[in-house]
Amino acid sequence: WRTTGRSLDVFKEIGGVPITIPKGSNSSQYLLDGHQRITTLLSALSSRKAEAPVELSETGISAGDAFYDLRAKAFVIRSKRNAADSNLLPLSILFSSLELLKFQRQIASTQIFHDDIIEEIDRLADVFRNYKIPLIPLVTNDLEAATTAFQRINSSGTDLSFTHMVVALTYTESYDLAEVLTDAESKLRVVNWEGLDQKFILATVRALAGIEIARPNVVQTSEKVRKNPELVVQAVDAICKAAEFLRVECNIPSPEFLPYSFQAVLLAYGFSQSRQITRDVSEGLRKWLWLTTYTGQFRGAREADIDRAKEDVLAIFRGDFLPLERLQCEERLETASRFDF
Repeated sequence: WRTTGRSLDVFKEIGGVPITIPKGSNSSQYLLDGHQRITTLLSALSSRKAEAPVELSETGISAGDAFYDLRAKAFVIRSKRNAADSNLLPLSILFSSLELLKFQRQIASTQIFHDDIIEEIDRLADVFRNYKIPLIPLVTNDLEAATTAFQRINSSGTDLSFTHMVVALTYTESYDLAEVLTDAESKLRVVNWEGLDQKFILATVRALAGIEIARPNVVQTSEKVRKNPELVVQAVDAICKAAEFLRVECNIPSPEFLPYSFQAVLLAYGFSQSRQITRDVSEGLRKWLWLTTYTGQFRGAREADIDRAKEDVLAIFRGDFLPLERLQCEERLETASRFDF
């Protein structure tokens, strides 16, 4: 994404290799998609020393461990400690003519040396140096256009991508949402709710901000957080109150036992609007939780369903229990054939 006048939070290193971030320039280029591929390529091909080993997979591949086996004619992964074989060409020297020349001179005295080997090294270096990597530049200062493109590209992983994008778009030198969400985990840990997915913290933020809860909009959410960073703190405090209620009144000790995560979001919203609740209200909320659970109200919930549930919760917090009567009348409770919860 090529843009001007935007300063977003970025990774300070890729594949363990420190990245120099330009300062003082009015224009920037951000990689919206391809971080894993860039990490792999940079770890394998960069001659710059990594500050620390970077695990790229469960097999323990780290920066500088990629080689080409001249004898087997295959790419291999070897730890630097076990890479003393003269037939192993480090991929990290392919872009350095001087280092390649040194390597060719070193193998000249070995048993594997012959002219074909030298030609193969040169051919391998040419392939990597001349390979064209396709890039699609998105040139715009429109945040919505950039984030829409990002969401479409990352359609298979929108949950994490959404949170990361909001973090990036709200970042300033004085505010880092990533740090705020890390602090939130400490607060939630006190009530045994540190396992709550961060996307539901942002869903609670949207509830407090009065925007769509079930269909998250990156730009809209980011703007609300930028204008009022306290929304995140208020959302976490409200979730803590909801968590305490769920533990004491419903025997639900942690997010893993919650039938539907939106139940916690809506309860948190209700607690953010009410300071004290009566025993009757508490009992009404407990009934609401189990009625919406057994009737599957949040299974594939649309925004209209969430809006209605939000109004129901607010009514119960006010002492109006008509929503419970409606749920009991209009929803048919049947003997459960499955026990997913």
